[in-house]
Amino acid sequence: ELSGELHNIFESYMTTCWMMENGNEKLKLIAQYGLSEKGIEKFEKDFPTSDKIMQSLDQKKVIISNISLIQNSLRVLLTQEGVSDIVEVPFFRKNEPYGVLEFYLKNKNSTETTKQLLNHVSVLITAICNIFHIKISNDEEVKRLHEEKTATEKRLTEKAESCGHELEELRQLQKL
Repeated sequence: ELSGELHNIFESYMTTCWMMENGNEKLKLIAQYGLSEKGIEKFEKDFPTSDKIMQSLDQKKVIISNISLIQNSLRVLLTQEGVSDIVEVPFFRKNEPYGVLEFYLKNKNSTETTKQLLNHVSVLITAICNIFHIKISNDEEVKRLHEEKTATEKRLTEKAESCGHELEELRQLQKL
């Protein structure tokens, strides 16, 4: 949903969201906004920015590229659609690469202002990912602590019962 909202805010021709697959250093396309089915097929065939996506993750910074650098027929299509720049916005979880938002921007606003805004978006999404990770980790820790508490209470109850039986046996021995 966040990708879709950002797509609308930046009035992007197309917005994609790539996430790292668990235990794998491979990116997976999880959301795409702006293209038809035919457009998606064309995009997947000519996918022009895979190296830049990995660069933005490696360098941990936003990369803005003018579409004039694209060398295939996709450049013609993007030019016809009014796209001026392709932007990769990396985000992280615990300082590890987690994903990239990619915007195909149509407007020709100030590149520096756009870059600053997108850097803030990167920091914000990274913070959100970290908050969710901490929440999930804390939920798991609370569950583990609750299970540990229950097990400790059970052992304590069993020990108290055992001591009660031993006390009763001692009383009977004392009577004898």
